Amino acid sequence: MLIIDKQSTWYPHMMDQLKEVLDVVARTHVSRSPVRVNLHGSNIATFTDDRFPDKAVLARLEVMRDMGMFVYSVESRRIKNDKYSLGSAGYHIKKSKNKTNILKLLKSELLQPYPHKEIMGWTSNTAVIQVREWVSQMERQFNTVCRDIENVDIIEELKWLHEMGVTFRSSAINKLVTEGIPIYEEYKYRKNSKRQHIHVLINTDGRVYTHNRNATQETEYASFDELPEDIRTNIALLRMHDKGSFVPEVGWRISDIEYWILVAPNNT
Repeated sequence: MLIIDKQSTWYPHMMDQLKEVLDVVARTHVSRSPVRVNLHGSNIATFTDDRFPDKAVLARLEVMRDMGMFVYSVESRRIKNDKYSLGSAGYHIKKSKNKTNILKLLKSELLQPYPHKEIMGWTSNTAVIQVREWVSQMERQFNTVCRDIENVDIIEELKWLHEMGVTFRSSAINKLVTEGIPIYEEYKYRKNSKRQHIHVLINTDGRVYTHNRNATQETEYASFDELPEDIRTNIALLRMHDKGSFVPEVGWRISDIEYWILVAPNNT
């Protein structure tokens, strides 16, 4: 579905040649998520994935005059123009005076929304870092407690234990027992807690896509209700928190349509 920004102040002043191209593309464009057309002056239009308006444009279309002829220029990161070398200014651009050629180009994959795997890649590393930070938090606390113990305390205590039995005398060793051991046990639990990172994307047409960070293929579900129970449960828990919230052993809520879910191995 293509959404043209008809509220733009440029819409009434759009060049006929640009309007003709956009009208054809709007009638024939098919995608599961909406693509928005933004006007920039009377002769330039950009196409963006409407779910992620702040990300880079999918394509840029410009109509120009050259020697009395109209020239159509399309720029997109998905274009690989073999006439130019990688990294050069024209590598991602194709130009033509033939409107039909430009329409064929725009009807290709240029105007398709971002694929799930690419969306997942934007936040994949951060999702892992948050879990690592959760583990490191307890490691730092444990190390802080251990720093209060002097070597003399340990040697004297061990000597006394060897000679007299198991009763702790120094305050440092008592602190290690009463505070350090529980912290260390919690740290070991977090470190050894195995969780799969599952990226969940809820599409505008109701379909839901999941992608295991360590897998190559995504899984498509016709509706939210078809998701595995543990993923649905974790999403429900995350929806009780603000966007951007990370909930240990549950996951990370990025937005209303995007989540990282933590599940036990082999559950999905």
